[in-house]
Amino acid sequence: MTSKPAPNLPETATRRAVAALLFAALCLLAAVSSMALIRGAVAELGVASPVFTAIQVAAIAVVAVLFWPASKSLGLSRKSEIARAASDPVETRI
Repeated sequence: MTSKPAPNLPETATRRAVAALLFAALCLLAAVSSMALIRGAVAELGVASPVFTAIQVAAIAVVAVLFWPASKSLGLSRKSEIARAASDPVETRI
């Protein structure tokens, strides 16, 4: 009587997903800080206009888009953890 070996399941990607979220937060913080510095410089030069504000808002919005794939990866890693707990090697690898 031989028993089947345990399937070789990969580690979950939760740590990487959390790292991606932290990186997105760091990028957003850097973008907001940079825009505040630029806003101050533009105001000091006296050339502030709604165009600069629109560019700043657009740049911050582009950086905020980083949260979308990072949050998606966190959701998929949680799904992988559930599959790993259920010993489902196919769903764990997907």
